[in-house]
Amino acid sequence: MLEPIRLNPRDIWPDEAKDFTPWLAKPENLAILAEALDIELQFEAQEKNVGQFRADILCRNRADNTRVLIENQLEATDHTHLGQILTYTAGLEAATIVWISTEFTDEHLAALNWLNEMTPERFQFFGVVIAVWQRGESLPMPEFTVVSAPEDWSGPAMPTDAHFIVPSTPQQQREKFWHDFRAYLTETKSPLKPMKMPPRSYLIFLLGIPGFKLSAMREVKKRHIGVRLYISGPTAAAHFHQLIAQREEIEREIGAALEWTESFGQNPCRVTLRKDDTDPTDETEWQNQHAWLAEMLERFTAVFVPRICEETVSGPRPTVKGTVF
Repeated sequence: MLEPIRLNPRDIWPDEAKDFTPWLAKPENLAILAEALDIELQFEAQEKNVGQFRADILCRNRADNTRVLIENQLEATDHTHLGQILTYTAGLEAATIVWISTEFTDEHLAALNWLNEMTPERFQFFGVVIAVWQRGESLPMPEFTVVSAPEDWSGPAMPTDAHFIVPSTPQQQREKFWHDFRAYLTETKSPLKPMKMPPRSYLIFLLGIPGFKLSAMREVKKRHIGVRLYISGPTAAAHFHQLIAQREEIEREIGAALEWTESFGQNPCRVTLRKDDTDPTDETEWQNQHAWLAEMLERFTAVFVPRICEETVSGPRPTVKGTVF
């Protein structure tokens, strides 16, 4: 079977206002988004006037009849759209705000998470990535993925524990692995708060510092689990070199040797710790694997965050060219 390829949404909808917004406003397409959000949406208006501005799509939440604002962006998120969202939210008295984009920056994900944490419970802010896939000659298929959501959002059709007794596919087992890990974090009252996201080979943990985030990883074929610090943005290499200058001290505090990988261009720099010769499909070992992941994530947070905060205040030193393996 042919592997699906990811298309450029601009090839499908060249103009955001003239092509994508009218497409999304159709009932059958709005239903796809509604399923991803687990919200029953009722279309109300398109290009709704808000003073001198116009909001892309306005809906109603059928559950409580509150307004749902949908703002579209077929490119990476920017401050202009964030400002528009806040303006439209006030002008339309929306309770649920959905920001759709092809890519969310760490800063804008952090902003959405902050809004969900600081605003009253009646407000909900969602970040949703739009992607388009095609397999062979079949019709392109849109995909909405929630990458930021309110803390109490459980997602669409989240399987119950009963569904997880005997996972029948690798995807179902992956879902159960991360479901049980989230439960472990809750039960142990861990301060770690993973992002709301569909089950993948990793979970993301934002640090509240632009350009820095952690991930917990699960690699079945490579037989390991791991923890990774990502450093991205225009000053990533400089921050990376400030940290690697403290490598000996950092590794002593972590209690293990780390993989230090500098990247160039758009790829983030990475600092990784792996637990090899580990079978992530062996459910009898999951408790131990979850405990190790939680401990290492907390240790990475304790060791790196104070150093990162100090760097962001003092500013990175000039980048030293070269690759660290």
